[in-house]
Amino acid sequence: MSPQQTIDYWLRVFAREFVAHRAADIIKADLRNTDTLLASLYSKVNSQPDRGIFLMTFFAAGYGRFQDMRRRYTHPGGPEMEQALEEWVSKEGLGKFLKGRYVGLYTKKTPERVINRIAWGILRKYKEKGTARKRGWYNRGKTRDIEVFYDLLLKAYSEAVMLEMKGAFK
Repeated sequence: MSPQQTIDYWLRVFAREFVAHRAADIIKADLRNTDTLLASLYSKVNSQPDRGIFLMTFFAAGYGRFQDMRRRYTHPGGPEMEQALEEWVSKEGLGKFLKGRYVGLYTKKTPERVINRIAWGILRKYKEKGTARKRGWYNRGKTRDIEVFYDLLLKAYSEAVMLEMKGAFK
């Protein structure tokens, strides 16, 4: 196997493992949107070993990255943010939000009203705290995986070059 074919092979292995590790990180972080976010994970490898071109791209839903970062809201609220939160709450289902002390509070209210109150509660929290909670699932694992891949690639590449040189000398 030539050094370029070695890179191609290990890049494809890395792409599969990278997606699997990010999925495990999402589950470990216990994100609420796990099903949708997990379904959005995939990677694409564009490799042309004969030309020395190797590219791997990783894709995930955008909101997953937002959950990874600490966001500062200078002016939380507005109809767009409220509507987005209401859509998210209805997509997740009321069962995830009606726990503990909130069970009895919303028993006599319509589902639309409950969804609106939950969205406003989230907005009010952002106004008080000024930030959204950081749910790190991407950066730490990403860096670790890249470092491990780099070390593995250096070993595999040096072995492939050595075998190619040995074949050239014979």
